[in-house]
Amino acid sequence: MSPLIRCLVVDRDPEARRNLLAHLDAHKEIHVLAAVETVAAALPFCHTLAPDLVFLDQGLDGAEEFAALPPVVAAPLIVLLASNQKAAFAAWENHAIDFLLKPYSPQRLAKTVAKLRIHLAGRAVLAVVPPPLATQLVESLKVAGSLLIKLAHTSVIKAEGDYSRVTRDHGASHLIRRTLVAWVKLLAHDTFFRVDRFTLINLVHVVSYHRTSRDHAQLRLKGMKEPVHLGRRAILRLDQEFAARPPQFCVG
Repeated sequence: MSPLIRCLVVDRDPEARRNLLAHLDAHKEIHVLAAVETVAAALPFCHTLAPDLVFLDQGLDGAEEFAALPPVVAAPLIVLLASNQKAAFAAWENHAIDFLLKPYSPQRLAKTVAKLRIHLAGRAVLAVVPPPLATQLVESLKVAGSLLIKLAHTSVIKAEGDYSRVTRDHGASHLIRRTLVAWVKLLAHDTFFRVDRFTLINLVHVVSYHRTSRDHAQLRLKGMKEPVHLGRRAILRLDQEFAARPPQFCVG
């Protein structure tokens, strides 16, 4: 059974709302959370219920408001309910994934629902990947005061005694007053993987993974001029890690 697609219907015309609800009733994977007249009435539902989708009357011109929801609220997909062809084609410039030209047929709505299923399935796959930690405020030996390290853009963290060198995806590196063990504890549930006693890599930034023999392999990462060399034990552990990750972590 397909996952439910949770949606809002926003149309100022009561008859149009009833017609759309009747058509949607044939699609059991569509769950209508509410049918309202205005964007203002729909926005509270977005904050509290986080719908996947909004069917929006083009006359209300409110797609930008849904796209501008706070970062903690996932912006819903928009299907524009258009009354003429000009408005329908303008949908592509107004954050819409699709449009329905009134009066639309059940067959045309079925095509839209199929497109939504594919799009939301792709979004669900990406959601499996835990987002990297946004930032860490750490002490730096390179500059006075503190340095803001964006871990999402960090490729490699290597131990240097009681310190660590953080290399970012554009190549810059910083010596940080933090041990590798402390980084491992902090990043235990993130996209970082400890390949050996001295090195943490961010799997998001792996460019290539090349096995040169049964006991040796090379990893290339964004921002690193030289590859990271792996021994047999690290290869086995990394192979297991890649196998457990979503498909976007598979590299050649």
